[in-house]
Amino acid sequence: MKVLVVDGKKEDRRLVVEALLDLTNVIVYGAVGELRDALHVIATDAPDIIITDAELPDGTGADLIAAARRHKPAPAIAVFTAEDSEEARARCADADLYIHKDLGLRELQHGVRDLLASKRFARAERRDAFHLIGRMAAGVAHDLNNYLTVLSMTLDMIQRRETDRELWANAKLALETATQMTRNLIAYARGGSPEPVPLDLAAIVRRTIGVVARLVPDGVLISIDLDDEVPPVMGVASELEQIILNLVLNACDAMPKGGELKVGVRRVDEQVALIVEDTGLGISDAPKFAEGTLSPSTKKHRHGAGLGLGIIRAVAERHRAALVMERRDEGGTAVTVSFPRIQPAA
Repeated sequence: MKVLVVDGKKEDRRLVVEALLDLTNVIVYGAVGELRDALHVIATDAPDIIITDAELPDGTGADLIAAARRHKPAPAIAVFTAEDSEEARARCADADLYIHKDLGLRELQHGVRDLLASKRFARAERRDAFHLIGRMAAGVAHDLNNYLTVLSMTLDMIQRRETDRELWANAKLALETATQMTRNLIAYARGGSPEPVPLDLAAIVRRTIGVVARLVPDGVLISIDLDDEVPPVMGVASELEQIILNLVLNACDAMPKGGELKVGVRRVDEQVALIVEDTGLGISDAPKFAEGTLSPSTKKHRHGAGLGLGIIRAVAERHRAALVMERRDEGGTAVTVSFPRIQPAA
């Protein structure tokens, strides 16, 4: 189920997102701080559950509830707030849950579990399964084209040189990755799915950047910053490569005149974060795109369908990862994909 978190306090949004990552069948589809951004997400991508504060910087939780109830199907709504007055409860009487923040995140988790157990979501789960297959097919076709471009460019360069082991290795890796993506799609079509395994995200970043480096324009300076001893995450390697590939290419699209691209892996509390930052044009409404709207228009100067961000969201959902896009104060965009780390055995 797709969950939208709405809270004017950034730290509270982060804590709620972390709490939701512990639940099964829950995908945090976005975390915004203002009513207007929440209304945009509801109108464009209809979350299944909304968790909101009673008071927002540009409105109230009651305003959000009223707007959400006008959509069909209407999402379930949980109010998680520090406001505990009878007046506040009365304003939000149409919410499915009203939980005071003093009760803690554990109480919120229990409330969301109860919502998920209700019959209203049984049909939505079947709908999401079919929708996911369609998005996967489009995503594989999109990324196959990217990897085949790498392969074509590399082979052209090999043809002009007598020997180059590095180029040959890159071409082989691109071909192997494209082949594995196709196998994954066939597995899904037959009712199966790739088996998640413990993965070293930092190693996947190194390998993927080595392949796509040929596609990075000359004016873009790319750097990698990986924390030491980052814990593993459960995932499918070819799908994590898809996320990295699309984030890098999207960032390059946003820097047509050149700039800096930083790719990092960090351990943040109980999560492993993939962070991609650029110094490009930036996205004024970056959170809207991370929360399920159409991809931003970074394709003006080249042909493309704008599927990249949709692929990133879909893969993040399958890995129960939180996706956050923010406009950097110094210019450009920062994208963070936070994966739950593998918990050590008791």
